[in-house]
Amino acid sequence: MSLYYNLQIRKTRVSPFPGEIVVKEGESVKPDTTILRTTCRLGGICVINVAEHLKVRPEEITEYLLKKEGENIKWQELIAEKKLVMESKEIRSPVDGILERIETQLGMVIIREKLERPEIPVIIDIKGEYPKTTKILKPLIHKKEGDRVQYGETIVGKPVMPMIPFYTNKIVSPCNGTIVKIDYNEGKIWIQKDLPIVELKALYWGEVKRLITGYGIDIEFGGYVLECAYGIGGISWGKLVENDSGDVKGNIIYADYLAARDIEEIIKNRPAGIITGTIDYEEVDILLKNDITLVVIEGFGQMRISEDCQTMIQASLGRNVILNGTTRLRAGVVRPEIIFPSAREYHKLHEREKKFRVTWGKYYGSVGEVKDLLFQGETGSGIKTWLSIFICDDGEKITVPYNNVEEIQ
Repeated sequence: MSLYYNLQIRKTRVSPFPGEIVVKEGESVKPDTTILRTTCRLGGICVINVAEHLKVRPEEITEYLLKKEGENIKWQELIAEKKLVMESKEIRSPVDGILERIETQLGMVIIREKLERPEIPVIIDIKGEYPKTTKILKPLIHKKEGDRVQYGETIVGKPVMPMIPFYTNKIVSPCNGTIVKIDYNEGKIWIQKDLPIVELKALYWGEVKRLITGYGIDIEFGGYVLECAYGIGGISWGKLVENDSGDVKGNIIYADYLAARDIEEIIKNRPAGIITGTIDYEEVDILLKNDITLVVIEGFGQMRISEDCQTMIQASLGRNVILNGTTRLRAGVVRPEIIFPSAREYHKLHEREKKFRVTWGKYYGSVGEVKDLLFQGETGSGIKTWLSIFICDDGEKITVPYNNVEEIQ
């Protein structure tokens, strides 16, 4: 755990897709300020439980699959079929994509939806269902060029009765979009898919320092940064309040220690995030399931929180804070952090002399101060190492290996 003040904290916010930046350089932003708008279509992952649908054992699904791993699949294409005497059970693809994986242990298949360029429309070939002439096709197509269509809406169909919107042999739209072309001779319809508008938020209070043309911005601000031991979740923000304040919803709450009963009560009120000094490992799973950002200052179990940290928290109650629960403890360590935004140092941590404790040898447990510079010498057992002069609280002056003392937080 480390706490420091930085007058020029810089954060970069970028989008993986190009778009329109809607803020200007030098403009002040808040966490919920939209900084960029873009349209994109993200390829999703579809998991289909083939074994359950066909009522077979998981290891048997390959007998009924009509596609192999790596093969392309079209929307509504038949991918599995089980033929029975009276009826057949079949599974069709809900998307255009690739059969990425066949899981015989689970009886499932995984289809990854294809990312499509927005200018490529969906083409519906209706001649397979209606091998007719242009004159006959026209009254069966219930839309015209330029019309909007919704997913599942009937585009082509033969009316059961005149003036009644019930159809046989109907063809429905595979997406939301606009009909851009109809070819009655070829029997084809082109639909331009709608792309969702995605907004990128600032996530921080600060000033726009640099525009990254078409992709994002750099935000700069001052504040205290407290690097912590463990966290879960992404970035969240809100007013810092204590757990028992009664003002939990939408805010960042703080508690020295959280037990299961505390967490269950907290999540009912949907806080923006949680800061705790320590927590039991078993309780983390509750917060994961409820998608709440958590930052643990010291670690697991019940430990005393440092005096500096306690002072920082108390001085910041009622102020806005930012949590980032991202944690990576292996190569390229990333620590979760709490940011206390401030253009100036509104709180100076009090100065105090550092206290140390002897952790080995006959003076084990002695508390005092390390004096003067380290020097090389021999211990009583003849080992050459770095030594320090240690002044015990009772005034006794001793010489101990520097590796045998630790700072008391």
